[in-house]
Amino acid sequence: MVNKYELLNRLARITPASVRGFAKRFIAVPGTEFDEYRLSQRNPYRDADPVYRVEGSPVTLGIIQERQHYHHSYIGACRDLGISYKLLDIFRSDWISVIEQSGCDAFLVWPSVGTTVWKQMFDDRLRCMEEDLGKIIYPTGKETWLYENKRRAHNWFEAHKIPHPRTWVFYDRKEALEFAEHTELPIIFKASHGGTASGVRILRTRSQAKRLVRKMFAGGMIPRGYHPQDRQRGSIYFQEYLPNVKEWRMARIGDSYFGYRKEKDAGADFHSGSHAWSWLDPPRPLLNMLSAAAWLPLEARRRRASSTRGTGPSPARARSPSRSRTPTS
Repeated sequence: MVNKYELLNRLARITPASVRGFAKRFIAVPGTEFDEYRLSQRNPYRDADPVYRVEGSPVTLGIIQERQHYHHSYIGACRDLGISYKLLDIFRSDWISVIEQSGCDAFLVWPSVGTTVWKQMFDDRLRCMEEDLGKIIYPTGKETWLYENKRRAHNWFEAHKIPHPRTWVFYDRKEALEFAEHTELPIIFKASHGGTASGVRILRTRSQAKRLVRKMFAGGMIPRGYHPQDRQRGSIYFQEYLPNVKEWRMARIGDSYFGYRKEKDAGADFHSGSHAWSWLDPPRPLLNMLSAAAWLPLEARRRRASSTRGTGPSPARARSPSRSRTPTS
């Protein structure tokens, strides 16, 4: 017998996207369970044993389950490298016992961002794992805290003086309306959460900008693809409009610095959400910026340690990795 999720999955393949979005509001599938089911079908390990033991493995890693099954990349990596792992669920109410009784040496995480409630849960519980339970998690709690949250990323850029488009975040309706009345146009609006440009708009008139301010401080909005009950409201995020720019996605892994250029789909306004990219040599200034940004957390720890010397017991000296080389041509 075909279950309801498989039936929906089959219907989704032949139904226009606009109709699917409308139907989501009324079909009795709690939360985003259908999306979870659909994405689980892409996970080649969905039916595998949650405990994987390898004789001689130097460690046992805990892989935190992600509701949309992005954690399958960690499973594949552990199997390829011969590393023992356990699949763990921190959505449970007894999640602390799950973590403490797991016997894992460290934990691999990919926060669920399908709803803002899920993201908040991961932020809270990963912080507790790292700071209160003393667990090693990767990526670190600071990195996952920044993940998929534009407001936090903006504050981090500002605090560390990292170049980025001018950005304004308002929590006061009157101040936001005053800004909309006088700012240079066009201007970009972005939902705080949401990927693939689902909550991004180019505002070309003052009436558009002011109307959106009133909306965000009243009923709010739901980014495309988010659950109908997951409404963002109470603040608004604007960013300067930069025409004809190139978008690069940059990464550092160990001593390797690299990136690729994101392209636009034909006729699209935004790079995000496209399925087009080019693997090219990144410009040198981008590699230098990446190198500087990658070491900011270590420098911040050193500054904090320095500022507390002489005010009490000496802080424990954090074991730091050997400093990687600045990328060279």
